[in-house]
Amino acid sequence: MAFMNKMRDSMPVVFAGLAGVFLLMIVFEWGGQGQLFRSSGPDGETAGTVNGQPILFKDYQAEITNGTESAKQQQKKTDLTEADVAQVEDQAWQNLVTRALIRVDMQKLGITVTDQEIRDQIYDNPPEFARRQFTDSLGVFHQQEYLAAIRNPKNDTMVRKALIDPTREQLLFSKWQNLVAASVRVTDADLWTRFDNTTSKATIEFVKISPKQTPKDFAAQVTDAEIKSYYDAHDYQFKRDETRKIKFVVFQEMPTAKDSILSVEKLGTIKEKLQAAPIAEADSVAKELTADYSDELYKPATVMTPTEWGNSPDAAKLETAQAGETFVNVKGAEATVSRVISVTDTGAQFFHARHILIGFGQPENKDSAKALADKIYTQLKSGPDFVTLAHQYSSDPGSAKRGGDLGWIGPGKFVKEFEAVANSAPLNQIQPPVASQFGYHIIDVLGRTKRKLVVVSVPVSIKASSQTLKMLGQQAQIFHDAATKGDFDKVAAASKYHVVTEAPPITKKGQAMFGSKEVNDWIFEAKKGEVSSPMTIAAAHMMIVAQVTDVQPEGVKPLDEVKEQIRMMVARRKRVDAAAPEAKQLRAMLGPNDDLSKLAASDSSLKMQQATIGPAESAPGIGTEYAINSAAYSLKPGEISQPIRGENAYYIVKLISLAPATKEQFAQQKPTLLKTLLQEKQQRFITQWIEKAKENAKIVDYRSKK
Repeated sequence: MAFMNKMRDSMPVVFAGLAGVFLLMIVFEWGGQGQLFRSSGPDGETAGTVNGQPILFKDYQAEITNGTESAKQQQKKTDLTEADVAQVEDQAWQNLVTRALIRVDMQKLGITVTDQEIRDQIYDNPPEFARRQFTDSLGVFHQQEYLAAIRNPKNDTMVRKALIDPTREQLLFSKWQNLVAASVRVTDADLWTRFDNTTSKATIEFVKISPKQTPKDFAAQVTDAEIKSYYDAHDYQFKRDETRKIKFVVFQEMPTAKDSILSVEKLGTIKEKLQAAPIAEADSVAKELTADYSDELYKPATVMTPTEWGNSPDAAKLETAQAGETFVNVKGAEATVSRVISVTDTGAQFFHARHILIGFGQPENKDSAKALADKIYTQLKSGPDFVTLAHQYSSDPGSAKRGGDLGWIGPGKFVKEFEAVANSAPLNQIQPPVASQFGYHIIDVLGRTKRKLVVVSVPVSIKASSQTLKMLGQQAQIFHDAATKGDFDKVAAASKYHVVTEAPPITKKGQAMFGSKEVNDWIFEAKKGEVSSPMTIAAAHMMIVAQVTDVQPEGVKPLDEVKEQIRMMVARRKRVDAAAPEAKQLRAMLGPNDDLSKLAASDSSLKMQQATIGPAESAPGIGTEYAINSAAYSLKPGEISQPIRGENAYYIVKLISLAPATKEQFAQQKPTLLKTLLQEKQQRFITQWIEKAKENAKIVDYRSKK
């Protein structure tokens, strides 16, 4: 029974392990044969269709379950974040779509697997998880015991699920893969090119010749006719995928005051329980509390330096905390309840400071900035408080929002002028302005320490409650309904919502906006002017309601849009061309086998460099100047090239030595190289087949409508 339990526990591993090299690429975890083609399950619901064939929610949920467990194991988490869950769900959908397309193709090709083939595979090639169960401590596999277990009628159901079904799918896929990729060939020329590119090496010396001017200096010389000529000859460089723009209103998933109160109560309960535990048992108690109250994995005792101290009331106690004390530490939406196990010396001084920065921007503004800084310093002695003046005057926007508070800072994080004051000034005494490259700093040092704490901690996220999220969704829906009937911007203004209009254009084949497939799918399904329903962005803890504001069809970008880009491209060419006379003059100074250092001696701006390159390799100082590679392999050792025009400069090259690939080496490595290159080409072919099949398929996704 232990074996059968092990089989059940190892099913996801079996599915992934049996299917061969391409399963790593596609992540197939096949279900029972033909399962995708049932018209409906008992629930009668579908997650979507692929060319009219249903994908059941039942299968979709099973795929998510497998993917979730796999993600937890890979990330070593007990629970996944919302972003992780979204990624697992998208991968589950893609797996099912891919699987459906391949199943249809298998049927078209008439691919089948016989029971005998399955028996041969199971009997002669047991999966690794099963082999391990019947291998003794001496490493001997007991095949007869294994065969007896899988032939036992009591084990029929588990054997089918753990061995027969996945083996059938593996064999089906292997046959399909071999048939589809049967046309892939690797020629001797392919093998030699790969071998030569990775084996041949040329050692060269070179001098790079480029004008002192920048491309901008040549831009004024570029005519409209030259721009048009380049555009007509290189329109392939300016192709554009379908591009869309949106504007949107954000509904941030922030905890309410009530949520925060509930979180504080939870933190108080955890603190009380952790403090009550004997210090020797603090680690095990913290682990239990993490399991009960947190979504995160427990981490054993960790070191907490001052920079990790947050802004909760308890944080102030960290400066004097002793072993055994418990405190709550809050940083943004994350909180920890920590018990101090021991206190040690960091060996470096940390300081807690606040400042008001009066930036001077340009050197000519330095005197006026100094006058303002002196005025503020004088006011602080008797007038408004530090926080008020920081809000009003500080040029450091991050700290200004916090009344100038910089938090705890480690050594080397600030400019030396600032740190000199922070490390020596009396505590809680505002210091006169000190200048740095950023401006004048008025500094108040609030604390200094060299302490670090070894703690056990219980992490707790301060989240919006389900009730808060429901209310947020209702607000977003009300806005959607009003914006659909009226003007998007006016409706937002009436509700005092900020409309985000700065989002960059989105391309269908580019990166999904906010990393969300749901958002991108809607953007490219909607018409211009259409308003979306509230869409959840799990990774950013927010909802958005969006409107499509612009639609640019696929095609070539208009000349006016790329005119200045082309101007600089042509200017760069002109800049390189301008180096040609100097390059010819320098080459004339050299004999056929002269020393390139002669050129460097004649002009201090020239530098002789050395590099070792393969036929298709780039090198420091050269980059991807393949004209250099071609020239190097056409020279004889000791020979100097004529001036070579590259993409960025002219070059004069001398071949020092050449170590070419040999036929003997090639003959030795050819079998291994053939296997590697064939697998690479087959993998690319299968990947391209799947991408093409998805492009041509009619795929309907009902998941967001469920």
